[in-house]
Amino acid sequence: EVARPLLWILGARLFYATLPLTLFRVLLHGLHHTVPAQIWATFHQLLYVALAAAWLTHSGGILRLAWLNLGVALSENLGYVWMAYRRVPGLRLFPWQRDLPLAREFHVQAAAGAVVQLASLVLLKTDPLLVKAVLPLQAVALYAVALKVAENYLMFLKQFLPVLTPRLGAAAARGDMDALRRLIIQSSGWATVPAMALGLPFWLGAEGLLEHWVGPN
Repeated sequence: EVARPLLWILGARLFYATLPLTLFRVLLHGLHHTVPAQIWATFHQLLYVALAAAWLTHSGGILRLAWLNLGVALSENLGYVWMAYRRVPGLRLFPWQRDLPLAREFHVQAAAGAVVQLASLVLLKTDPLLVKAVLPLQAVALYAVALKVAENYLMFLKQFLPVLTPRLGAAAARGDMDALRRLIIQSSGWATVPAMALGLPFWLGAEGLLEHWVGPN
């Protein structure tokens, strides 16, 4: 009775609240308005954590928690729409105004990105299924938590990419190879330093972190 509506709500969050409206966040990054977008995203992430913790503490059900997830995601993405309309005068969305060459380029790039994402899903998401095939459910929980912590750590380190991407595109459009090389070298350093600084505490505290999530057993 819960699983099907739960899947519908979380699916609506992805397909109707996140995927279409996140294009406005991409637009803000392209306009170099990354900081307001990141602040807005961080605010909603903290808001969701606080509301979800309060809800579950008071014995709230997971179905209403999914509705909360959908509401916070919709609020976040509508904020990107509002910021984009403020920063792009005359922005209008009409489905009949189509640029066919641009649409073809978009679909080619989207298809290539979909292949990469599919490969990532196969690599990162099928491991728990393989573990479940040969080990008990407790091992699946331990593996899934460790995998999720590692994924969140990666997502934290990738936050500089939205800042870097427009600059790489601008340098490529100018044909400035020196700027491209400089950006790649500098960005490698920007990724390596926080990775090493944050990776050491994660490595040293891995046992305590996993025990906190899945229990001492």
